[in-house]
Amino acid sequence: RLVKTSSSSSFLPLPASFTQRFLYRDPALKCWIISDKTKGGINLSRACAFCEDPADDPCEVQHLWHVWHGPSATFKSPKLEEEVDEHGDEQPLTTYGKVDLPDLITVRSMVGFSVTLPDTAVVDNRHMIMVRRAEEFYGRPVYQSETSSNDGSYYYLYWMKDNGKLQEGKDASLFTHDEHGLRSFKNTGYWVIGKQVGGTNELLEGGTCVAYVKDRAATPDLIAASSMWYVSNGGSHFEKGTVKLSRQGWKTEEKVVPEGVTKGILPWSLPDGRTLLSGSPLAAASKTPLLSPGSSPTVGRAGR
Repeated sequence: RLVKTSSSSSFLPLPASFTQRFLYRDPALKCWIISDKTKGGINLSRACAFCEDPADDPCEVQHLWHVWHGPSATFKSPKLEEEVDEHGDEQPLTTYGKVDLPDLITVRSMVGFSVTLPDTAVVDNRHMIMVRRAEEFYGRPVYQSETSSNDGSYYYLYWMKDNGKLQEGKDASLFTHDEHGLRSFKNTGYWVIGKQVGGTNELLEGGTCVAYVKDRAATPDLIAASSMWYVSNGGSHFEKGTVKLSRQGWKTEEKVVPEGVTKGILPWSLPDGRTLLSGSPLAAASKTPLLSPGSSPTVGRAGR
């Protein structure tokens, strides 16, 4: 699931609105689909796509993605359109005299985020790998530090609603994957790095929060660059600071996959060369995708 703020062509300051897309496999059509619904087949609409491929994992898809192309009001494959352009057999897609190719889609699995806290942060390790957990809080994903701190506890990255409550955040009925659930993203709140998910006193004296940022983003990578992070000085006082987050993807290498274990199953090789084995306490969580549910589709202009 991908939830983003909708763009507006209006110059007026309009209230925030959100749109969502789902990536899933339709067993009846035998294809992978990107749509604004979790069922119903291929959707002839903006920002939708499909790919006929038998792969069980969207990252293993070998066939071409067909992407909705607004100017022609149909699905197009950017690679096919590029071939038409190169060979000159047909006129390439154009808008106002300029070539207007469909978007190019690639899919890759994500494990979570690399988080770097400033020197002023009171933590055992300022650099942490936050792995996606098999749970959501206020309809957003929850991440857990790969390694524990000196006292054996873990840090969590999660979103908290202003004046929110633990039970409300865990109530899945309030955050369904429809228009009703989508409206919940209009609530104001903040992303937190702390040792307790949903703690009501996280930002007060005795709380375990080490940093937070006021932002409504559905996932940490969508936090606005203009949103300011505040970092704890060890007490109840928070000061402005720079927190760096970068997406982390899994990569598999044949040399770390034992005989009899198919590609795409643990153990995994981390970007820095380390290996996460199936016996790791985060092994189950690591197989949960960054977006809920599904892998991370990346859309870019064809030819880049």
